[in-house]
Amino acid sequence: MRAFTIIIISLLSMGTFAQRMAQQNMYIYNPSLINPAAPGMNECAIFDIYGLRQWTGIEHAPSIEGFGVQKGIRFSRGKKHGLGLNFVRDANGPSMSLGGEFMYSFHFKMGRSGKNWLGLGLSGMLFQNRIDESGFSPIFDPIVTGEVVHEVFYNASAGAVFYSEDYFAGVAVYNLLPMSTELSLGYGYDQYFTTLWGGFTRKKRNSIVTWRPTLYGAIGENIVQTDLTNTFQFKNNFFVGVTLRKFWLWGESPGQGALFLAGYEWNRWTFQYTYDMGINGMFLHQYGSHMAALRYKICRDKYDCPTYK
Repeated sequence: MRAFTIIIISLLSMGTFAQRMAQQNMYIYNPSLINPAAPGMNECAIFDIYGLRQWTGIEHAPSIEGFGVQKGIRFSRGKKHGLGLNFVRDANGPSMSLGGEFMYSFHFKMGRSGKNWLGLGLSGMLFQNRIDESGFSPIFDPIVTGEVVHEVFYNASAGAVFYSEDYFAGVAVYNLLPMSTELSLGYGYDQYFTTLWGGFTRKKRNSIVTWRPTLYGAIGENIVQTDLTNTFQFKNNFFVGVTLRKFWLWGESPGQGALFLAGYEWNRWTFQYTYDMGINGMFLHQYGSHMAALRYKICRDKYDCPTYK
């Protein structure tokens, strides 16, 4: 029985890792999920809602629903504030994490050209973690209480981003405070977690296609992950992209996967669909993940949202 219990807890921990990876599928669409300095990079008011389903075809498979809002507020020619809020519900079988993250950033121009910006951001997060053990085996085991276990998890993060209309690069560090969780659930559980993010935009004169390559890296206590994404946006506002992902878990063989995305921009609305699949043996137990996202943004004019939109 103890061996069975240990297996269950191990699966919950692996589910936590899978959830964090899945949640980060959104960073191409909403970079505030990986860097608290991202709100304010443009002056649009942006509203995001999304849902993700992992391991399609498996009962009680992991799922994520989220809502986000962010706004840049310029108060002088070369300075602006950024505000953001992300709310996330992260469910995985008997476990669930529910909470949000509030972000503030300060952006100012750098250099003589007047085209380069530096943003510095801080965030605070508060989540309620929950495990329902009432459905576990009724055989007595001291590890399993048979009850619903709750806890409140809080922490903070800091980030910086350097950007212009043509490129961007950022770094963020999560879990600046001592860990306040024992259930190993939800977003940002690693004792430390660092993200690296950068990219640029290329469009040839008279071309109907804009190319946006993005490189992302994450380094955690037990995880290293790298993503290389290429997105192509056409003149008619239809866009497609592919991400090649590689990750390493300490003590495990490297894993790799691919994400395929497609979307369309119409006036103030943007719709995006992403399919995530594994391309090596670590993923043979699942059938891919599906994510749909909807964005609404209010901008003063079309120039408010450049490369990093």
